[in-house]
Amino acid sequence: MNFYISGTSGSGKSTLARNLAHDFQLTHIELDALHFDSDWAERPDEDFVRDVSLKMEEGPWVVCGNYKEILALALEKVDYLIWLDYPLPLILWRVSKRTLRRLIKKDKCCGENYERWYRQFFTRDSIFLWVLKTYRKNKRRYKNISKYSQYGLCVRRIRSPRELEKFLKTIKESKSMDEVGK
Repeated sequence: MNFYISGTSGSGKSTLARNLAHDFQLTHIELDALHFDSDWAERPDEDFVRDVSLKMEEGPWVVCGNYKEILALALEKVDYLIWLDYPLPLILWRVSKRTLRRLIKKDKCCGENYERWYRQFFTRDSIFLWVLKTYRKNKRRYKNISKYSQYGLCVRRIRSPRELEKFLKTIKESKSMDEVGK
């Protein structure tokens, strides 16, 4: 089973992907970790796409991120595109908590990078500005995929953490039923 997890930064894509990878023994492909080299340098698109493609060939996977180049690849092979379409206030709250935790604990993110106080609060590279800038754009992209493309049936639009719990329970139950039938 292959999953593509999408949603605005802070919606919980990476956490969900880690959990799905663990629960279903899938390869976890975190796009931000493959996209950024150290010091937030973006890798060339052809290298990035090649590396993600190679990871996808390893077997069943869960991809998390919002890169249109990878979305096109994933849609050909995905069973579920899980779109975490949470309200903006919830996303901003989560981004605030996560960013402060990373800053205080000096946790790595996006590969080998670290968030910096100055960058997050005093530059145009702030994750908070990024969320505000991409929230509506992501909504349009995934709404269009679900409504106007051949891939609409694989899209699961999730609007709350409670709805996600119900959906995950359904997937886990269907996996259990599949295993019983073997």
